[in-house]
Amino acid sequence: MVFSQAQFLFIFLPLVLLCNWLSPKRFRNAVLFALSIGFYTYGERKFVVLMLVAILANYLFGLLISPNDRSIRNRMTLGVGVGLNLILIAYFKYAAFVLETVGFVRPAIHLPLGISFFTFQNISYIVDVYRGDTPRERSLIRLGMYITLFPHLIAGPIVRYREISKEILERGLKWSDFNAGAEMFAVGLAKKVLVADIVGHAADIVFGLPTQRLDGPLAWIGIWCYMLQIYFDFSGYSDMAIGIARMLGFHFPANFNYPYSATSIQDFWRRWHMTLSRWFRDYVYYPLGGSRTGKARLFGNLLTVFFLCGLWHGANWTFVIWGIYHGLFLVIERGSFGTLVRSAPHVVKHTYVLLVVLVGWVFFRAGTVHEAVQFLMALVSQAGQDNAAALRDILNPELVVAILIGTIGMFPWIPFASRYSKVDSVRRIALAMCLILSLMVSMSTGFSPFLYFRF
Repeated sequence: MVFSQAQFLFIFLPLVLLCNWLSPKRFRNAVLFALSIGFYTYGERKFVVLMLVAILANYLFGLLISPNDRSIRNRMTLGVGVGLNLILIAYFKYAAFVLETVGFVRPAIHLPLGISFFTFQNISYIVDVYRGDTPRERSLIRLGMYITLFPHLIAGPIVRYREISKEILERGLKWSDFNAGAEMFAVGLAKKVLVADIVGHAADIVFGLPTQRLDGPLAWIGIWCYMLQIYFDFSGYSDMAIGIARMLGFHFPANFNYPYSATSIQDFWRRWHMTLSRWFRDYVYYPLGGSRTGKARLFGNLLTVFFLCGLWHGANWTFVIWGIYHGLFLVIERGSFGTLVRSAPHVVKHTYVLLVVLVGWVFFRAGTVHEAVQFLMALVSQAGQDNAAALRDILNPELVVAILIGTIGMFPWIPFASRYSKVDSVRRIALAMCLILSLMVSMSTGFSPFLYFRF
C-alpha cells in the first residue's frame, strides 16, 4: 500500500488515526502493532511471518545481551545476533547477484518489502543495547511496534529505538503535533505527485531509449529529470512518513536537508538520506576507526563505507560503482582539492556538487555499467535531428512546469522567504491547494510506487 494511493489516503490512514486517538494509552502500542502488520501484509503476504520471526529473534537477543559488558560471551552473543540479521539480508538481496557474478544462472529470489530498512533497525537496536545506549525492551509488543511501525517500515527513515523509546512508553497526543504532521504530509504528497511522478515519466522515457539514439539535449533532460525525481520522490516519502508519525505522537529524525544546495560532496552526505548516513557512520565507520587513524586507513574506511552503502542500495555493479565513486570524492576532498573547493565562490561549489552528483545518478539509474558509460558519452555528444520529435513530445507544458518547480524547490528558497513572511494564512491556503490538487492527481493517475521500495 503506497502513501499516495486512494486506499491509504481515504481508508487506512483515517482508520489508523482514529484508532490511535480513541485507544486507551495502555493499548495504543498493541493497536499500532496490529495495524502495521496489516499494512505490511497488504503488500507482502508471503514474508510477513519472516519479519515477525526476525522481530522475535532480535527481541531475544536484546534480552540475552548485557549492556556495557565486553566479555567474550557477550561479544559472541552480539556477533551472532548481528550475523543472523546480515545473513537474512544477504540471502534475499545478494545471493542471486553473487551466483551470477561467479558464473551461475541468476536465480529468481523475491526481495521482501522493506528488508533493507527493518534489518538495519534490528541491528541498531541490539548494538545499542550492547553499548548501553538504549534500554533493552522487555515488551515484545513495544519492540514489535517499533520495528513494524508502518510510516518507516517500507522505506525509512531509519529510526533508532533510542530516538523514540520514551514516546513508545509514554506519548501525548497534541493538536499542535497533529497539525504540524498534517502539513508535512501534504508537502510530501505534493512532492511525490506534482513533481516526482511527472519528471519520473520523462526520465523513464529517456533511459528506456536505445543508447545509440541518445544525444546531448535528450540525455541532459533525462538525467536532470531523474535527479529531480529521486530527490522529490524519496524526500516526499520521508516527509509523509515523518508527518504521519507526528500525527501519531512520534518525532522521527529528519532525512533530507536540501542536499542539492550542498557546497561539497561531504556536505551532500550530511544532507542526503541523513538517517542512513548516520547509521553507516555509527555502526561501520566509527568501529573501523573513523578518522582517528592514519590517512591510508582513513581513506580505506571511507571507501569501505561507501562500497557498502552502494551495495545496500542494490545488488548490481552500477550501485557498487556509484558508492565507490562518492567515496573517492570524499577521499580527495580530505586533501588539497578539498581546500580548493572550500575557497571557491559559492556558485562554483554548487556547480561542482551538482555535476558530481549528476554523473553518479547515471550509474544509479542505468541497468548496466555499459549503459551508464554510453549515457555519459551521450551527455557530451552533439544534438541530432532525429531526436527533435522526441524532444517535442517529452517537453510538454506539464513537464516544463514540473522541472521549473523542482529546480527551484531543490534549493531552500521557501524556508528562507518564510523567515520574513508574517502571513501564516497564505502558507496554509497554499498547502490546502497543494493537498487538494495532489489528491485529484493521485486519484486520476492511479498506482505509482516510491523509488526506494526497490532497495
